Amino acid sequence: MQSSVCNESYKACKKIKLNIISPHLFLLRIEWENGVASRPDIGLLWRGVSPNNVEAWSEEEDAIMRAHYTAMPQAELMKALPHRAWYRICDRAQVLGLRRAVPFRGRAPINTYHRTMRYDDLEAIMGLVQTDEEKERVCHLVNTLAQETMRGNLSIRWLLPLDLISYASVDNDASSVSSNALLLNLSDLTYGSRHQA
Repeated sequence: MQSSVCNESYKACKKIKLNIISPHLFLLRIEWENGVASRPDIGLLWRGVSPNNVEAWSEEEDAIMRAHYTAMPQAELMKALPHRAWYRICDRAQVLGLRRAVPFRGRAPINTYHRTMRYDDLEAIMGLVQTDEEKERVCHLVNTLAQETMRGNLSIRWLLPLDLISYASVDNDASSVSSNALLLNLSDLTYGSRHQA
């Protein structure tokens, strides 16, 4: 889904586009009038409200839980249940009487991803970049956003424009989601401060 808004009272911008890329993630693109900025600003937004997913668990999902919850690594289990947030997976495990048997790793976190993360969030962000290094970087960025966002709020990270630091060239046609998405081919460096709404 995509919306495009630019109120006449905001003379500084040409166009504002908001693209929904997953249940929690949005790409915000602001194109500025000449003289304000020569490059668009791209923000990655995390919505700290879980999508209304009250669907009953299927027998197939419960079978996956029974077979793999106790020992499967978090990311693999999330991949097997891509539309369930990690905390919903843990809640379902309690209903089913399942416990994790993950070995103790000292002070290192056993679970890599935040409790509100869903695999379809990770899949969406990884689909916007190409190399394994880029995928790891954007997953880390999204996980950080999830950790920092209070429930019911939005957090945003402003991403540096592609032509400043880039792994790949980008088509100048900024009208498509795919060309906008290539702006994520960069490090998780930000400029400005993190904003919460």
